[in-house]
Amino acid sequence: VVSRRRMRLERLPPLVQLSLRGWSRLGVLQVSCASLARLNVSQCTVLSLLVVRAPLLSSLNASGCRTLGEVFLGRCAVLRSLNLAQCKALHAMRAPAAARLDTLNLFGCRVLPPESLTPLLHTSG
Repeated sequence: VVSRRRMRLERLPPLVQLSLRGWSRLGVLQVSCASLARLNVSQCTVLSLLVVRAPLLSSLNASGCRTLGEVFLGRCAVLRSLNLAQCKALHAMRAPAAARLDTLNLFGCRVLPPESLTPLLHTSG
């Protein structure tokens, strides 16, 4: 039996990149880091909730997190790349307008309602 772990990362040192790729017991992740630019949580197979507050975040990769149901991004105004491919359980996403979003991959996100993308895409075109 795999127990789901909750991880809360706050008041981190000046961290620019964080990779938790493939953590098989990470169920909930909450990250708040002023300097974080790149976050990779891809292939975290039991991750169900992701909350990120990182004003300098430019890249988020959560591809292959097939149990990820909710993503909440706050204060991520410089986000350029968002990869949620194969997040088959994704049904809720809250994100602010991302004026610099260049890449959005939602391949395989079949239950995500289109209206949840409206704020994210509002200024991206």
